[in-house]
Amino acid sequence: MPGNRQAFSTAMNAADRFRWDSHWAEAAREYQRALAEFPDDAMARSGLGFCYMQTKQWQQALNEYEYTLKRDPSNVIALSKTAELYGILNRRDDAYKAYLHLADLYSQAGQGARAEAAWQKAVQLSPHDPEPHERLAAYYFGKKDISFMIQERLAAAQGYLRRNDLRAASMQCEEVLR
Repeated sequence: MPGNRQAFSTAMNAADRFRWDSHWAEAAREYQRALAEFPDDAMARSGLGFCYMQTKQWQQALNEYEYTLKRDPSNVIALSKTAELYGILNRRDDAYKAYLHLADLYSQAGQGARAEAAWQKAVQLSPHDPEPHERLAAYYFGKKDISFMIQERLAAAQGYLRRNDLRAASMQCEEVLR
């Protein structure tokens, strides 16, 4: 049974006004009212998640953004907030994977600078993993930024050496020489 669209709109408008004034608890209450009408609404879920983040209710915020991602894995706002929250909650491996996925989505959308930032976050979380270094190298090659491309290829090669994958490490070095 569909929810009451008028009650939903009224609650969302009130939530937006409270948010504008940084009244997070009141805004959260209104988003919850809106979600009572339409529980799967991504805007209401994101709004509620944002309110939870502002009040440092990290796990509740994560729950809202993860709920949205389950229904729409390509929602970059929810994915970005999820990656950030994984970091806050010290779930480094989950944060790493989320930043890689986020970078892929940004890259596919032609948003290179945002993809680069997400790959850099992934590198910070797992500096010895070659995957984000390879992706950064390809990005820098496309930008004709050869010095950064070389640095990233060599970092990827080091990551492969740590894994004892000499073939992959060698391939990275060959790319540098080309």
